[in-house]
Amino acid sequence: MFLSLYVNGNSVESIFEFQYSSEKLNPFWKIMNQTNGQLSANTSTLSEYIYPSTNTGDGCYYDIRQGMSVRQGYIWKYIGREREGSSREELEITGNFIIYRLAEIYMIKAEALTQLGIQSGNRSYYEEALQALQLVRNRGNAVDSTDLISTDDNFDGKTLEQFIL
Repeated sequence: MFLSLYVNGNSVESIFEFQYSSEKLNPFWKIMNQTNGQLSANTSTLSEYIYPSTNTGDGCYYDIRQGMSVRQGYIWKYIGREREGSSREELEITGNFIIYRLAEIYMIKAEALTQLGIQSGNRSYYEEALQALQLVRNRGNAVDSTDLISTDDNFDGKTLEQFIL
């Protein structure tokens, strides 16, 4: 999946991408590589407060965000050759730059439906929004502890709005 999405480009998960090739390299390498890039995250804070761990015990589950500290502050999806391994050189940066992914469109849809539900009071909008949200969560292996409404069948629009955010 990593190779299809970030290295080769034109993935089934993307909606719109800037196209690059060996004749027209991706210019973002200069700001994404380890010597120039200054992007980093405090992964202990992310793991503890923002993205808590899961209790599934699934050996295939991993948190891709942890790679930011391991990769010394640069964004691996734009620099790496594969999920784990060596980085690409500047002349190998032909991967497309993704503008919209399918997951983003589902999230936008969920947010819009939630707002319609809040305005109209019609709970059917919430149910449709929740379906779009669950597609994204299932695809991304979202951890159970981040599901704000899994035990609440009578959630309101503001709770769903917070869940989406």
